[in-house]
Amino acid sequence: MTLGLLRAISGIYLTQFPILIKSAVVIFIGGLGIGIGKLLHKKYTGSLVEIFLNHLEIKELLKQGKKLIKIEIIFISILLIISLILAVLFIIYSWIVWLVFTFMLFTIVGVLLNSLSVERIKLLTKDE
Repeated sequence: MTLGLLRAISGIYLTQFPILIKSAVVIFIGGLGIGIGKLLHKKYTGSLVEIFLNHLEIKELLKQGKKLIKIEIIFISILLIISLILAVLFIIYSWIVWLVFTFMLFTIVGVLLNSLSVERIKLLTKDE
């Protein structure tokens, strides 16, 4: 189904619109994708149960979290750069497939951004 959809829209070029309109569309699609990603994350993590850990368990989780947060930041940065490159390609070449992939990547970035909170970064970068 996805391949059929991509084949159907692969011949669509939006060359008749000026760059300013295409830029506005990219900004709207990016915001929409990140918003949908945040909503999806909240929908699937909304029923979490609070747990209580002792001091040793918290220290172990913090040690694992310090390794993981670096990987998450690098991964989100790479996805964000790729989605921005795809957005620029859409603005330049007006091929709607670039816009579809931009939307999908911005949605993934929106889901992943929820796991990066300021409090989490402060907690993991704080000296013991």
